[in-house]
Amino acid sequence: MYHRQAAAFRAEILRYLRSFFETRGYLEADVPVLSSLVIPESTIPLFTTALENENDGSNSQELYLLPSPEYYLKHLLSAGWGSLYSLGPSFRNRETPSPRHSAEFTMLEYYTLGADYVASLDLTRELLQDLPLCTDSPTAHRLHLPVRTMTMEEAFKDLAGIDLLPLVVPEDSPEGDIQALAAAQRALAQKSMEVRPDESWDDCFQRLFLTWVEPELPDDSPLALIDFPWRIRTTAARKLDTPWAQRWELYLGTLELANVYTEETDPGQTASFLEGEQAALLQQGRRVKVDPEFPKVAGALPPCSGAAMGVDRLVMAAGGYTRLDQIRYPYAK
Repeated sequence: MYHRQAAAFRAEILRYLRSFFETRGYLEADVPVLSSLVIPESTIPLFTTALENENDGSNSQELYLLPSPEYYLKHLLSAGWGSLYSLGPSFRNRETPSPRHSAEFTMLEYYTLGADYVASLDLTRELLQDLPLCTDSPTAHRLHLPVRTMTMEEAFKDLAGIDLLPLVVPEDSPEGDIQALAAAQRALAQKSMEVRPDESWDDCFQRLFLTWVEPELPDDSPLALIDFPWRIRTTAARKLDTPWAQRWELYLGTLELANVYTEETDPGQTASFLEGEQAALLQQGRRVKVDPEFPKVAGALPPCSGAAMGVDRLVMAAGGYTRLDQIRYPYAK
């Protein structure tokens, strides 16, 4: 149940977040939540709506409710706006109903010029250090403890007994893709999990991670799970001469709070990412409109790191709450 006390605590955290970034010279950018073009992501179904002409209802334009402000913020970054942050609503369709998931949520996204994902980890540590907390919640006080780091390779080995390297080493090529998928299927079989012939490598990896790794993540302090496999398609830059991406995610136990990249600035890599995600969407029977100029936008980005943080979950953790509907008014169902 959503109470006024929770609303007041949420407002205090929003004030803190704005103050944190403004005192460090970041500009808050108020960007749209509607767009006719998107960055395609095969794992994130979108809400669609239509902009109708007042005099001709049949002449409508399809629009998307964006899952993050990334599309617009990267246009501003490439135009030389400097370090930015945005704090506002985002939307994701087909979210599995749970106390931790909502189709509508509040996203904090911040981009730091001249920084990579390691520097963003230091900034996020600073953000958590003085974050307002509910003083009588032992869960909340863990957010003020030092943020630990663990590589994805270490997490698979130490928490699940799975050697991750054979699953990720082959380069992107038809032969390498087959080898990587076979290695992932062997890992599933070794864990007595069903091997499904229609699954992609990404599907196999996610099942291994969600079943064997995520439930075992330590919960005594915040954890940055760092260096994700490059095979997972994202807009994160590659870690030079390795099979890993410059990416980390912030966890408090099994609660994922943030996703952070060193941003890819190579237009060719960005075009390849867009093509791969569009192909994956078509295999799912879905299609979205993609900005053909977006690789140029990525190519004009200054060196920077981007972070996306779920504000509702942050408020949950800082206040010792257990459900999203305790800290924000739930949308009508």
